[in-house]
Amino acid sequence: MKDKLVILSIPFQRLNRVLLGSHILDLLREEADVLIVSPFSDDPAFQHEFKGESIYFLESIVPQTFKEPYGKLYALSEVMRMQGYWMLNRNRGMAEFLANSDVQYSSTGKELRRPWPKRMVFTVLRAIGAWSRSWRILDRIAGPSVFKFSKLITITEKYKSVALIQSASWGFQDRMLAWLARQHQWKTVLIPYTTDQVHSNGFLLSDFDAVCVQGPAEADYAKRLHHIPENRIKKLGSPWLRHMEVLENEIPTVKKKESKTIMFAGLATLFFPLESQFDIVDRLLAEIKKGNLGKVGLSLRPVALSQEETETWTAKYGHLDNVIIQWPQAACLGIDFDPEAQNPTMKQELTEFVKQISGVDLLVISGFTTLMIEAAHFGIPSISVFADRTGILKNRNADLMIRTVVKSLGFNTLPIVHELDELALLVKEILYDPAKAKHIADGLLDGWDYPDADYKTLMKEALFG
Repeated sequence: MKDKLVILSIPFQRLNRVLLGSHILDLLREEADVLIVSPFSDDPAFQHEFKGESIYFLESIVPQTFKEPYGKLYALSEVMRMQGYWMLNRNRGMAEFLANSDVQYSSTGKELRRPWPKRMVFTVLRAIGAWSRSWRILDRIAGPSVFKFSKLITITEKYKSVALIQSASWGFQDRMLAWLARQHQWKTVLIPYTTDQVHSNGFLLSDFDAVCVQGPAEADYAKRLHHIPENRIKKLGSPWLRHMEVLENEIPTVKKKESKTIMFAGLATLFFPLESQFDIVDRLLAEIKKGNLGKVGLSLRPVALSQEETETWTAKYGHLDNVIIQWPQAACLGIDFDPEAQNPTMKQELTEFVKQISGVDLLVISGFTTLMIEAAHFGIPSISVFADRTGILKNRNADLMIRTVVKSLGFNTLPIVHELDELALLVKEILYDPAKAKHIADGLLDGWDYPDADYKTLMKEALFG
């Protein structure tokens, strides 16, 4: 047993690829014991995959009910933390989030708006929450009754120093751990798993001792939106992209095909209408059939969150000779974990993902997704499509969202298509113009990574310095 403990918060499966790669775990256990706190920590397969010397596991459980009124106070504090932040920063890129804050999305497009009495309550909560410390008042009142984790405290009391690493700025587990860290004076470090965590997910959960940003965009948000002092911002680079590099080095080099490959990447139908995703794919298939795009194959990466959606995609495109359907790996997309399923290991899934994405020549996406960054890491350009005949995206202020994302996230080189008639010409131009493809990919990646950062030294400084 060492005298230092590092707690890794893994509330959902997607964080595995960020924090549980061997390049991170091996680094941490050089100086400390590592405790993985996760809903999956009691699962034998999960433990088998990530076990090692000085690595321990503790299951976290989200209570089904809370003692009242403390449960309601917790819920109100979360509204204030998130929407108060949007209110405060409405002129700094949060206007789109504020505009849709009273709307509950539906995959059918029939959006539900809160009744006016509730809208009035939320308006008041946003106004109060714009003071960045207001949610903490309710947090202090509700915390002792809501955030109970005696098993964790028993473990941490055995160590001289404790550091908590968090990657998500939302969810019960990370609210609880942030509260416990304040009560017990643990060191706190944020390593965002996506840029949303420091851009649009509300006031930060802790007064972090270190915020380890992936790239210049996150460094800007940390300073401009959260007022983090320069000396607490560590320009770490992307742990996930470093993980991809480790996997890439283990994969045999494959000779590049003569034909081109386009990958279409979808979104959950809650965020992009299914009919409009089909329209994009159908247009690409029509242009390929006509020979307008040269010798091209098409792979589809749809996000199907139900068996019905999976069957719909398969029935529509699974029988076509020139189409390959590649479902997103749980390690890339997963929020939930099914211990009864025969899941491949994280390394197996991520190795498969790296092989798939690195063999693509162009990524065509519905809306925006972080897959653009992962593709850009391999020099692969993207085209974002917002053509939507249903009108749902327009009703959700999509134009405002596009302006926000392009300006705030630095996607200035990303081509955005609003009408499908624009798509074919743009696809052909990018597919056969290496300089243009490189310009797009480099521009996407510039704001999202510090590829040459000494991440090992910086992480040790953040945790143990």
